[in-house]
Amino acid sequence: HKSYRRLPPSLQKSEGVAYDITSHAVKDAALCEAREASAQQAADKGSKTRKLEVAMREKGVEQLARDERRALRRASYRRYDDAFGRGYSIVDGRDYGGGGARPPPAQQPA
Repeated sequence: HKSYRRLPPSLQKSEGVAYDITSHAVKDAALCEAREASAQQAADKGSKTRKLEVAMREKGVEQLARDERRALRRASYRRYDDAFGRGYSIVDGRDYGGGGARPPPAQQPA
């Protein structure tokens, strides 16, 4: 067993040492259980990561849909261009320019 201890750790704990690949007989039960536990731990960690990624993706999709709805609902700064572009109010006929004229409503900057 002196030569076994001189092997690198990756070979000391390999599948071939834990059980016989051809006959499927278990050679080292403790090593076999440790390998299975390690594989299960890696699978559990991957499961948590996948759940987190799915949750983050769903949140991103919701935020994207929310931002799109907000963009569509936003009032355009150009919606008053036709009304104020002609220079007078079509409701009462008063002029938007000149000395006694009423000012048009404030517009958002472009």
